[in-house]
Amino acid sequence: MKQPKRDGEIAQVGFVYKAMKMSFTVLEPFGVSERYDYVLNRQSKFSRIQVRSTQTLSLPNVYSIASTFTVDHGRGSALRLPYTDKEIDFLAAVIVPEDALYLIPVAALRGRRCLYLNSRNHPKPGPEAQFKDAWHLLFD
Repeated sequence: MKQPKRDGEIAQVGFVYKAMKMSFTVLEPFGVSERYDYVLNRQSKFSRIQVRSTQTLSLPNVYSIASTFTVDHGRGSALRLPYTDKEIDFLAAVIVPEDALYLIPVAALRGRRCLYLNSRNHPKPGPEAQFKDAWHLLFD
């Protein structure tokens, strides 16, 4: 049985574990009003991180992850908007079956609503490959 919410929670725990292992202080906002899940701090540098995860391939050897947030206008009307630097600094994309983590700067999202990340079985690395385990970007 699929449990997307639970799977997302497990991916978040994995992200926090990796961040703490890398000596980041992990801060979590109170409530669910912010567009980011965590703030990472190290060497007086703070970064707002939104964690997204996936378990399934959406295309052969390609995973997809939404890079949007939802604005609810009431009465069943909701709008999905791409993240900008007003909401987050990085999108952390977790590919659960491959234990892979991409730290993608919000500027690299370029207004896209969905990211496509090639699996390790894909013949090409894909445009986001440069962001795989890119913890160093949190210091730049």
